[in-house]
Amino acid sequence: MPIPLLTPRLILQRLQVEDAASLFAYRSHPDVMRYQLWHPASVQEARAFIENQLAEQPNLPGTWYQMGIWLKSVTAARLLCLLAWV
Repeated sequence: MPIPLLTPRLILQRLQVEDAASLFAYRSHPDVMRYQLWHPASVQEARAFIENQLAEQPNLPGTWYQMGIWLKSVTAARLLCLLAWV
């Protein structure tokens, strides 16, 4: 799969350090938190998570990796959801 993956409406790509605030906001939302095992306590913790993910290779069998999905029509970086490979 080519990364980033673009559709007419969406962008699927690796999280970047500058996405830490969006990741923190997404993972801190009550409707998301109740289904997740990990909740960052701060933007700094979300940034550390992203830095660890950037050191990994996505889409390798037996590994776990998350990517972000964004709407193209939103001008501000707003994370819609995360996709995880296991």
